[in-house]
Amino acid sequence: MEPTAELIAEFDNRAAILKDADFDAVEINPVDVKDIQNTLKGVPGFWMRAMINCGAVTRLVQEKDRMVLMHLLDISCELHEEGHGFNLTFTFEKNDYFNDLVLSKKFFMARPNVIEKTVGTVINWKDGRNITEKKVKKKVGGKKAKKTVTKTVQADSFFNFFKDATLPESKDLEKMDDEEGKDLGEKMDEDFETGNDIKDQLIPLALEYYLEVIVDSDEDEDGDDDNSDNG
Repeated sequence: MEPTAELIAEFDNRAAILKDADFDAVEINPVDVKDIQNTLKGVPGFWMRAMINCGAVTRLVQEKDRMVLMHLLDISCELHEEGHGFNLTFTFEKNDYFNDLVLSKKFFMARPNVIEKTVGTVINWKDGRNITEKKVKKKVGGKKAKKTVTKTVQADSFFNFFKDATLPESKDLEKMDDEEGKDLGEKMDEDFETGNDIKDQLIPLALEYYLEVIVDSDEDEDGDDDNSDNG
């Protein structure tokens, strides 16, 4: 839009002041901008809060994830030129948890709603900071010679979302037992559901979720209401 006449006049007036000899004689103390330069870009915790308020995503966010997600600066989506897949990109500021500043999750689909594989970033966690793992103690051996060993197992975390999931070829699929096939199927279904929720709900409505303009209903409460009506 074109500037108004009043705005142009104000600009000319300020330009005239800058050319005034008396103005040049005014002593100006330099401003220390270090504090400004060191502040976080954008609204601190914006995406973390938006994720917490988005019911479709918050189910995956654990309490320990929140401190990591406070360093999340942006989430973006890019649709594939071929097929029906898409890429989700999570941009972080420098933090004490992992070395990566960008984490991605790619969804490959030749047909709508039929996921073939997902490819995520392998997170380079810093020593002692991997929140997707936990150590548990288990007893192994026979009745008489049992000993306690410490094993590392997967812990519940939103960041498990970045692990790959690929549907194997038919010959390899036949070699998998029922439990392995079930786990893989559940992982791919969960990945697809979460990816779509982030793409279709969280990203386009992030501000509304942050401001709690949108309040997702609690499925458990809905279920309780239904039961009470039937009773």
